[in-house]
Amino acid sequence: MKKLVIVFCLLILVVQLSQIIFFKRSALTAKYDVEYWKDRYEHSQYQLPLSKRIIGDDGLFAYSGYRLINGDDPFSINNDKPPVAKYLFGLSILLFYNPLYVVLFFGFCTLTTFYFIAKHFFKNNSLALFTTVLLFLDPLFFTQFWITGLDLIQLFFLLLNLLLLINIKKLNGWNIFIILGS
Repeated sequence: MKKLVIVFCLLILVVQLSQIIFFKRSALTAKYDVEYWKDRYEHSQYQLPLSKRIIGDDGLFAYSGYRLINGDDPFSINNDKPPVAKYLFGLSILLFYNPLYVVLFFGFCTLTTFYFIAKHFFKNNSLALFTTVLLFLDPLFFTQFWITGLDLIQLFFLLLNLLLLINIKKLNGWNIFIILGS
């Protein structure tokens, strides 16, 4: 029965991932148009406060990442958000001509990290995989896979921090409340 649950959960994960890739293939295969996003940014509310042409966070983060990876000062564009994810978007644009590949990578890393945390708490592979599938099927979570937002990357680092704290506790026998309190 456990093997059937694991196979079923893995099948759901593969189907959901296939749907994301299939239905968003145009966004995944599109080349990042630097001139378009430069024009959008220069005529947006960030440059012209009374502008009617706005730019969303996803476009802003990708464009600022492109500028950061090409040597701009981190305080010159969108300095109110942490720059690590924006640098990663810029690196993805530089390497793959599309910022979404870094989002897909961190989405998979987030799911993997979540699985290991769930495995620690549930002590059961099937239940950990099932909760990971539930997370992946959550509309708020899986819609993050095709926008260049900071949420998915920040969630990964938060979960990674939690996983590392759990493993430090296991290795040294430390009390988790002492670790979290420091």
